[in-house]
Amino acid sequence: EELAAVAQRVPGQQAQLRERIEHQARRLEPFHVLQDGARGLGELLSGRVLLAEGKFADAAVQLRAATASLPGDSLAQLCYGESLVRSGSREEGLAVLRRAASMPGAPITVGPLLSRRLADAAVDSKDPRTGEALAIEALHADPLNSGAADLLAAHLHARGEFRAAAEVAERALTFENVEPEAGNIVVDADAAA
Repeated sequence: EELAAVAQRVPGQQAQLRERIEHQARRLEPFHVLQDGARGLGELLSGRVLLAEGKFADAAVQLRAATASLPGDSLAQLCYGESLVRSGSREEGLAVLRRAASMPGAPITVGPLLSRRLADAAVDSKDPRTGEALAIEALHADPLNSGAADLLAAHLHARGEFRAAAEVAERALTFENVEPEAGNIVVDADAAA
């Protein structure tokens, strides 16, 4: 009889114990968030140092951990994406950079960096349509990327769309960081028109 009475009390005591543990966990949650944030900042700083040292694969490992600790941090995403691109994982890196660019509070450097990396991918693309699409996306990410405008103009020119190529190239000439090749396309387009 005593054993039966104890067996009946155990579920109630287990529920009370579970409730106390959950209450303590809720009270300590802000400290875990702070701890995760501090760890994430350390990983972010370490990853940025590795990135600056040119140790891109090592940086990618550190920065992947930083993005796990700081999932809403666009700077962590930006650095992680750059480390992936620079370590040879271009497609994955571009996806991460695109995500960083769409995050609220993204650093202003995300658009130009994403644009440069997309333009690099456009240059390396073996498929003209893919290259053109990447150049257009690069211009959307940073409308002042004269290199991307030059690439788009070259793709348009290659397709025989001389007037459109000339318009894009002429617009590129108004940007601050003008690429010298942009002027050549204008001359070619004028000659073909």
